[in-house]
Amino acid sequence: MKKIILYSLMLVAALTAASCRHHGDEPAPQPKEKAERTVIVYMAAENSLSHFTRTDSLEMVQGLAHVGEKQNLILYKDDDRLPVIYRMSQQEGVVRWRSYTKDQTSTDSTTMLLTLRDIIAEFPAHHYGLVLWSHASGWVPYMEGANAMSDTTSTSGRRRTFGVDNNQNSSSSNSGTEMEVTALRWVLEQLPHLDYILFDCCFMQNVEVAYELRKVADYLIGSPAEIPGNGAPYAHIMEALMKGDALGIAEQYYQFYRSSNGVALSVIDCLELDALARVTAQCLQAIYSGGNEPSLSGVHNYVPFDKNYKWRPNAYDMKAFMHRNLDESLYGTWLAQLDRAVPFQKATTYWDSIFPGTHNHLDDLDEYSGLSMFLPEAVYERLTYNWNLYFMNTSWYRAAGWDRIAQ
Repeated sequence: MKKIILYSLMLVAALTAASCRHHGDEPAPQPKEKAERTVIVYMAAENSLSHFTRTDSLEMVQGLAHVGEKQNLILYKDDDRLPVIYRMSQQEGVVRWRSYTKDQTSTDSTTMLLTLRDIIAEFPAHHYGLVLWSHASGWVPYMEGANAMSDTTSTSGRRRTFGVDNNQNSSSSNSGTEMEVTALRWVLEQLPHLDYILFDCCFMQNVEVAYELRKVADYLIGSPAEIPGNGAPYAHIMEALMKGDALGIAEQYYQFYRSSNGVALSVIDCLELDALARVTAQCLQAIYSGGNEPSLSGVHNYVPFDKNYKWRPNAYDMKAFMHRNLDESLYGTWLAQLDRAVPFQKATTYWDSIFPGTHNHLDDLDEYSGLSMFLPEAVYERLTYNWNLYFMNTSWYRAAGWDRIAQ
């Protein structure tokens, strides 16, 4: 307990220090031996979540007993103050490695790439884990007149793929620069392969995002729904984070919230996604054959579409959709592959939500897969949201055979 209190005081002191030292003024680092694992927490928190960076940082300090001598825990934090990078360890506590003298846009793809490259160069390892911390909403790109493959767009909050940086050091604004999933893939493709990505943000566990990122990490951990405001309980998941144990991270995360705010979580095995795409293509051909329209009755929808909220289309649970629309034999084949692709899927019957409705209440846990999917729908055409068109640009669209379904 005394050690935890000491580390907490060190962190508070580092966070409130008036003088900042730029990394460029420090002596050039000597080549270092590779650590066993480096885990990077990338907080794009220059938005309404800014105040949560303090509590999450302290949770990390409380978990330092699980950071081994040959492991690095690196926190990049860009909130309502200038960005800063800390190295946290059991031996040294909290050490400020880099202080920025100017603000930077953490949701810009080039900024993210250069920042992560610098961290990896200074703290090389045989294995890497990455936590992406911010607002998020999945694969959906900016809509009105924007290039669907663009990496960043200043918007009025109508979509949020990963992150938002308001460029004002403000904790009250969610308008600013946001990152498309294709840009995120581009960044991560240029870095060492990751053991896992933990999405400490909402709505990122959808098949479109997973398939886009399938080659950059072994496992993806996150939620198809909203996550609690406090996000991941870092003190409780630290041991699994530092071991690279994706299933353990999800299990401890789930156990922490199961009796309080509630949570829906899953783990995706990226090596199984190509096989999932192939069997899904067979299923979609069967469902839509002859121009049939699928049944959506009873299919859980994580974000029911509302034309007054222009940032997100319907997000249906994959398992529930397939169960309601396939015969028993084909569904059994598909489900076997889903279980290989999603080895962990747990949810409480209810979780907190800032939106009204029933999308945060599961009526049937047996139909929960922890993985959502987009379905092209006529309502998007009538209201000119262009999501059906932009969906055609996703890698999942072609892999899952959507392009072969007669329209």
